[in-house]
Amino acid sequence: RETQEYKSGIKDNFLFGKHDVNRRSKNSECEQGEEPKEKKPRGDNMNKSRALSPAQYNLYDKTTTCFVYGLQLKAVQGMLDFDCACRRDVPSVAGIINPFSANHNVRLYFGSKEVNVPVYKNMSEAIQRHPEASVIISFASLRSAYTSTMEMLKYPENIKCIAIIAEGIPENLTKKVNKLAAEKGVSIVGPATVGGVKPGCFKIGNTGGMLDNILNSKLYRPG
Repeated sequence: RETQEYKSGIKDNFLFGKHDVNRRSKNSECEQGEEPKEKKPRGDNMNKSRALSPAQYNLYDKTTTCFVYGLQLKAVQGMLDFDCACRRDVPSVAGIINPFSANHNVRLYFGSKEVNVPVYKNMSEAIQRHPEASVIISFASLRSAYTSTMEMLKYPENIKCIAIIAEGIPENLTKKVNKLAAEKGVSIVGPATVGGVKPGCFKIGNTGGMLDNILNSKLYRPG
C-alpha cells in the first residue's frame, strides 16, 4: 500500500507539475475558509528605498557652475565653447583649482569674447569666492585622486556632484569615497569616467569631443 501511495504521488507531480500541486493546495485552503496569503511584489520596497529626490537626479541645469581640479585648459575651453553654443548667459566654469600654480588668471574664450578664469590653490579659497558652484570636475592624477576627493567631500553644503576622471583607483578606496559621498548626499560620477553631458545645459570636461562634433550631433540643443 505504501508503494502505491508513493507511486501515485510521483504520478501527480509528473502530471500536474510543482506549480499545479501548490495551486491545488491553495484551492483546498480556500475551500476550508482560509484565504491564501498575498505575496507583495519585491520591486515596491526596492523602488521606495532607492527613490531619489529632484535635487539628486537633476544635477545640472543652464545655471550650473563648477570648478575644474587641475590645469586642464583644453577641457575648460571645450566646456566654454559648449556653453556658448547652448547660449548660456554665464560660463559654466567658475574657477580652476591647481595646488601647484595658483593666484593668477588664465585667458580663454567665451564665444568671441575673452574671459579671465581664476586659478585657486585650494578648495576653501575657491568655495569662499564662488559659493554658487555645485560641481567639481576632478582631473587629479591616480596618486592624488583619492585624497583630493576626500577633501572635496568636506563641503557638502556647496558641492553636490564630483566627477572623477582618473583611472586605476583601487577598489577599496573607491568604496570609501562612495560610502562617504552617500552619507553626505553628494553624487559621484566615476572614477574612470569620460564625463557626461546634459544637452543644452552642461558638459563635463572633454565629453562629446570637439565643437564640430557637438554641433553636428546637436548636443547643444535641450531635450
